Amino acid sequence: MNYTVMRDRQCKSKRDATYILSLVFILQEIARASKMKTKTCSGCKVEKSITEFNKQARSKDGLKSYCRQCASKSNKKCWANGKGKKSVEETNRRVQQLKQGKKYCPSCKQTLSVKLFGVDNRDKNGLMVNCKTCEHLRRKQYNPTGAKNNAERKQRDHYFRMASIKTSYGLTEVDFQDMMNQQKGCCEICSKDFSELSTRASIDHDHDTNKVRGLLCPRCNTLLGTIESNEDLLHKVVEYKDKYS
Repeated sequence: MNYTVMRDRQCKSKRDATYILSLVFILQEIARASKMKTKTCSGCKVEKSITEFNKQARSKDGLKSYCRQCASKSNKKCWANGKGKKSVEETNRRVQQLKQGKKYCPSCKQTLSVKLFGVDNRDKNGLMVNCKTCEHLRRKQYNPTGAKNNAERKQRDHYFRMASIKTSYGLTEVDFQDMMNQQKGCCEICSKDFSELSTRASIDHDHDTNKVRGLLCPRCNTLLGTIESNEDLLHKVVEYKDKYS
């Protein structure tokens, strides 16, 4: 049996097994929740009837972790400290600001025009939380190797690509460059120059032994992978061409 076909069957069987196990787990949780008559409150640590808890769809048993009494005490305490009232007033104030074409940035703590905020469809108002300047600074902190110009960007991309090749194929940058020099910078099948491609050269390898065979252009690499998955396909293509030639 072809290795690719066998691998696809194994992946499919694993996905099916995972789906069945997940379905069984969900059914067990539903059955357990339906039989459950009492629950321990996370606040007062007292076991109470499930009728003392409010519903919550995202929890496993469909109920909130706090009973109604503890939830009420927590809400009253929050309002007594002014947090609840402040939250409602703050929300209403920001809604009015949006109607006026302005938005508050929590990073620089300034109310700016909505034009200075990027688009984010995940938010209700369709705008990012931080302004563009603060968002740029935030992303730069999470990406200390961020490129300031095209030269640095290319250097960074080259570094990550070489690291990926080393992890996937065991090739160092010197090995990769030696292969490129031996092939004179061209695809080993169609002899197309890699510098003329809009994409990078593809590393062809044997899926059985994971041994690297050479550097190919993406089109030849895809063609070779298709033929390897179906060895009779090449003969059919030749017969088809001879039939209409």
